[in-house]
Amino acid sequence: MTEPKNPKINRSYVTIGENQIHYRYSGKGPVLLLLHSLPRSSEDFNSLILKLNKYFTLIAPDIPGYGQSKIREESENIEYNNFINDFLKSLNIKNVLIYGEQYGGILGLEFANQKPQKVSALVVRDIPIQEDIKNLYPPFKLQWDGSHLTWLWSFLREKEIFYPWNKASLINRLDKSMATTNELQKYAIQFLSSGQNGINYQKGIFELNKINVRKVIALNTSPLLILYNKNINKYNNIKSKNIRYIETNNENYANEIHNFLNSFHNKPIAFKPPKVKKIPGALTYDYINVGGGQLHYQSNTDINTTPLLIQHDAASAMTTVESITKSLINIKSIFSFDMPGSGNSDRIIPEKDVSVATYSNVLSEALQNLGMNEIDFYGMWGGGFVGLDLSIETPTKVRKLAMSNVFDHQGKELEEMLTNYTPDVSPLWHGGHLQQCWHQMRDQGTFYPWFKNNQKHIIWREPHLQTEMVHGRVCSLLKAGNMYATAYKAHFKYQTHERLQKTKSPV
Repeated sequence: MTEPKNPKINRSYVTIGENQIHYRYSGKGPVLLLLHSLPRSSEDFNSLILKLNKYFTLIAPDIPGYGQSKIREESENIEYNNFINDFLKSLNIKNVLIYGEQYGGILGLEFANQKPQKVSALVVRDIPIQEDIKNLYPPFKLQWDGSHLTWLWSFLREKEIFYPWNKASLINRLDKSMATTNELQKYAIQFLSSGQNGINYQKGIFELNKINVRKVIALNTSPLLILYNKNINKYNNIKSKNIRYIETNNENYANEIHNFLNSFHNKPIAFKPPKVKKIPGALTYDYINVGGGQLHYQSNTDINTTPLLIQHDAASAMTTVESITKSLINIKSIFSFDMPGSGNSDRIIPEKDVSVATYSNVLSEALQNLGMNEIDFYGMWGGGFVGLDLSIETPTKVRKLAMSNVFDHQGKELEEMLTNYTPDVSPLWHGGHLQQCWHQMRDQGTFYPWFKNNQKHIIWREPHLQTEMVHGRVCSLLKAGNMYATAYKAHFKYQTHERLQKTKSPV
């Protein structure tokens, strides 16, 4: 699921070269840098942030190649040597405390060795030894039938039972409960946010696995606390006056972090995120505050024209229309938003209040906060309705409106769409919901409506069934969760012909 609005945790980006690093921040006090495990994201730290933000200024980046810190697809390797230093420099932060998990902990140790004057103390948890990396993290290869998603669910479950996961024996059994179905769903979504929708998820892991962990621990001069799970490798045979070891579990590790780091009195700072630097010739990601939450968007304003807003449909995200948005760079000023509850935008609108009108109101507020008084609008499927409503309610705002693949369902047809088009996609313990989502998205390219897969409802045109495209839509659907059904139903109920009579914008 996308994240609910949480005014205590904010998100932003910082531009480093031609890449953008996404990060979360909260609290006040000395800076505590949080480095997540792989292939996960800084979302893992939301609960920890809320426990520690009265003591520290917490800053949690998505490590490059993970979460929302995308790297250019042409990059062969992920360079981590200067990542933390460049990140802190961009935020104008001189000195930090560090907490890192798994490979995030290794990254923190390496930085502490490179720049000891910038690290007052650090805590690491469950850091791995150098591993048989190729067998532990095999390639994630998309399959036309969606079977790669079945593999993913099994992979995530097995990691909860054995360490290493690929050696199912008693000696490798973990003394812990299986993750809940919702936790496994979160892990799956984070995995699919790595690399390019999960492809190349292992790049950063392979790079950080090159670091000699025992060596960086032995060379470390900063006060260091190592938290470990009794089932997983320990480093307590490395003796140093700077190192403490504590066996811990998921319940008390926040207290251990606070108790250890609280004795190192870094200077508190009043952190204010810098304005996001735009990338010429590319789309730049950012957030805008709306309705007590944050709306995620991308833009390019290399050329000064009336801005064109390109809007995705339900069960989707702005990544769906990104090829269109990119194609208009240097032709128009362009913007694209993740709608509330989709993509990386907060769930700003309560589920019971979701409608085309409330979506339109959120966009209107976002445009006002961005200082845009007049726009052109293109929306696909239900995204077009949002533009149409915007043109009616704020007639001076929408100069021209273009819509594609819009519809107007009435009577029995409307009832059928409301009942059948958006089945429940809640996660199932065995992962079967992933195959349901796959075939649901794929069938949308062969029948309309997709649930009437008989001869009468064949879509007679060249089918759009590219595996990468279907996979991308499934990733968006999984992230939206059942909010997709709420959005679709709001669009199905829209009185298209009636509303078209009321707009004064050219359509």
